[in-house]
Amino acid sequence: MTTPNIRKGPSGPLADFELTTDDVENTSTVTGITATDALETLQAAQGGSPSVLAFADDFDLIGTADPSAIATAGANLPTGSGNWCARAVTASGLCNLQNGVVANHPGTVDIQTSSTINSIVLLQRGIANTSSGVFINANQIEQCTTIARLNVITTIRTQIGISATISSTAPSAAALFVFDSSVSANWLCICRLGGVQTLVDSAIPVVAAQYYNLQIKQAVLGTFTFEVDGIEVTGGGISTNVPSSTVNVGVMVQTLVGATRSLTVDYFSLTSKKLTR
Repeated sequence: MTTPNIRKGPSGPLADFELTTDDVENTSTVTGITATDALETLQAAQGGSPSVLAFADDFDLIGTADPSAIATAGANLPTGSGNWCARAVTASGLCNLQNGVVANHPGTVDIQTSSTINSIVLLQRGIANTSSGVFINANQIEQCTTIARLNVITTIRTQIGISATISSTAPSAAALFVFDSSVSANWLCICRLGGVQTLVDSAIPVVAAQYYNLQIKQAVLGTFTFEVDGIEVTGGGISTNVPSSTVNVGVMVQTLVGATRSLTVDYFSLTSKKLTR
């Protein structure tokens, strides 16, 4: 049998695949290749199982106009690999999109708080929603990667990763990178369960306007490890107070002063273990 190849399309790593043999594109039935062969190859590209959830987003294809002002009802940001909700939790906020403007950053989403002290804005997976819209059990997540930057690092709090309530500064269940200028100058690695948390200080300082590659991994069930720019955080293998309930993925930013604060997201990906459907 001729081995089929799967070539990814221009928008998202799992979108617009082409079936090819020997690098020749085929738009009709190829001799020796069955539909099952093609499906199995596509499943392998998606992680080896039709029950594995995998998506990645460069935010380079936004299927809507820039929402600019966002309110508590949220705004939809359909992209090449799904939909995101940009929402102001309190007061109002701004959401600005850039595409093909900065080298090596195909697309970015910038969310900004209002100037009301303690106001929060967020970006979470799913349709516009006034809640977190949880969709996956935390113990089924294999990895969650975010590339993001803080544009100002004074009087600000941000949370990046998985959470039962993306908007909450004290969620019931979560595995997060947290930066809180009132607590530490470094990235903090936090797992929460039932309102109790385990915290590890990464000893990696946060620099304004610098992109960070933040990875949360669960190679072993019940232990979350944290990596910053490919370097595993010492002591970051957290196995206490780890989340297991349903969660969403995303980021939030909160201003701790009467001035706006913002966060720019450049990339996001998530892969799961085999899901029970």
